[in-house]
Amino acid sequence: IGVDNQFTANPANYYWGFTMDHQDDNTADEVAWRADLKHSFDSNFFDSFKVGVRVTDRDAHSIDTGYDWQPVFQPWMQWWALPGDQPLPGLDLNGTINSSLTNLITFDNFYRGGATTPGSFYSPVLATALGFPNSYLDIHGAAIPYYDCCYGQITPRNLADPQWGNVQNEKTYAAYAMVNFAMDDARIDGNFGVRVVRTENSASGYLVYPNNEFAPYLGNGQSEPISAENSYTDVLPSANVKWEPAENWIVRFAASKAIARPAFSDMQAYQLLSVAVRDGVNPDPGDLLQPGDLDLTGSSTDNPYLTPMKANQFDLSLEWYFAPDSGGMAWVNFFYKDIKDYFRQQTQLLTYPGIDGNDYDYRVSRLVNVGKAKIQGAEIGWNQFFDFLPAPFDGFGMSANYTYIDSTTKIPEASNAVPVDTDGSLFSDLPADGLSKNSYNVAAFYEKGPWQIRLAYNWRSEYLLSIGPNGYNGGDGGIPWKLPVYSDSFGQLDGSIFYKISDNVQFGLEMNNLNNAEQRTLMDQNGAGKRITSWYVNDRRYAATLRFTF
Repeated sequence: IGVDNQFTANPANYYWGFTMDHQDDNTADEVAWRADLKHSFDSNFFDSFKVGVRVTDRDAHSIDTGYDWQPVFQPWMQWWALPGDQPLPGLDLNGTINSSLTNLITFDNFYRGGATTPGSFYSPVLATALGFPNSYLDIHGAAIPYYDCCYGQITPRNLADPQWGNVQNEKTYAAYAMVNFAMDDARIDGNFGVRVVRTENSASGYLVYPNNEFAPYLGNGQSEPISAENSYTDVLPSANVKWEPAENWIVRFAASKAIARPAFSDMQAYQLLSVAVRDGVNPDPGDLLQPGDLDLTGSSTDNPYLTPMKANQFDLSLEWYFAPDSGGMAWVNFFYKDIKDYFRQQTQLLTYPGIDGNDYDYRVSRLVNVGKAKIQGAEIGWNQFFDFLPAPFDGFGMSANYTYIDSTTKIPEASNAVPVDTDGSLFSDLPADGLSKNSYNVAAFYEKGPWQIRLAYNWRSEYLLSIGPNGYNGGDGGIPWKLPVYSDSFGQLDGSIFYKISDNVQFGLEMNNLNNAEQRTLMDQNGAGKRITSWYVNDRRYAATLRFTF
């Protein structure tokens, strides 16, 4: 793919297209308190009994003005807001707003020479962004003389306006009881217990209505406060058993019920309703468009009524310490997780009132608890120092492990939370988010005297990143489509060298991505299959480190 570099490197071919700011200001604090009590027994079975409590109180105040896109000159503005018989105004609008506020980006050494240079482009200088809001006001003010109608100076959103704020609080009250036991003759020990956790969430924010000149009946930018409260109690039993069937052999078994809370930022009470004119609809000034000519959407995916994902999980492992004095061990581990109340993004039509008294449907996507997931697999690993080698080679060692994961999700089709292709077809059950089917790690290291040297290679197969993120969703043709997006398989080589100057001081060099590995993003469709949509390289990175311990 190429461009006409002579065209893109000529500032006369550019115009001021739009401004868009996004302001946020977030503060949070948490107070936690805990107490534990332990009683030991003189018994052939019961070893000790522990009880404890933990209380947390977390507050967050988030301010987010959203993306305030404001057009300056756009082709669709011609023949009504701008003259249609002449080109769009160029960069030189007046003595303040002109081509001096742009610079030519030449993309020197683009992709480290591994890809074709896309060309040279003019873009605003950094000072224009840093000069917000005055620099943005200057641009829109300079454009006013060129308009025939309908556009003028903008009013930037103000962080101090309460409609952009969201206040959250989370309180948790937890208590646990645990019994430790041991049967020395059978070489068995372990524990069992239960933890009870009460969670109370509250959130308060605003519902912000749209303000569109072609649909004034939908709103005038007004806002109304919204609030939500959500509480739940989880009972989480667990048991762990360790058995030594022979010298240097250990069998471990664990069973528990666990929860994974949603991210705090995903539970805000906030919704910004938006209106956009559909492609192909070209209104004249003063036209009143009906809902069928508009895309009505909500911009927030937050849901203050989310509850944790819940899992019943089991682990069984076998460990062999074939050289315990030098860290030599091998292991195999089998695991199984049965998850419910899985997180998925649901897209549905929600009704909000217009100022004309009628109700209108907006396409809103938000996280919900829906469906189930199953995760099962195995891990095998080995770690050893080669202390049998003659000095100074007796400091060498290696470790390696491989993990296989089989994961599936089952989301009811009627939930509107399943991925949808652009033609309206659905996808079959997808894997759990963030889990690769295959992964392995191999490391070689040297530890002797003051030296610590390590070289490690980590590889994982493709895994699901998200469903319907920004750029991979829409409503074309009346179909609320959202596509699964994957991260392609990826392997990275890292290393480090440390030298201990004294018992308290270490100096070293840390190296990341020594193989300069490329990462790719894949978009999946039923007909076309998976296609690469982005490539990126994080470059080799080196860091000199000085460590102090005391």
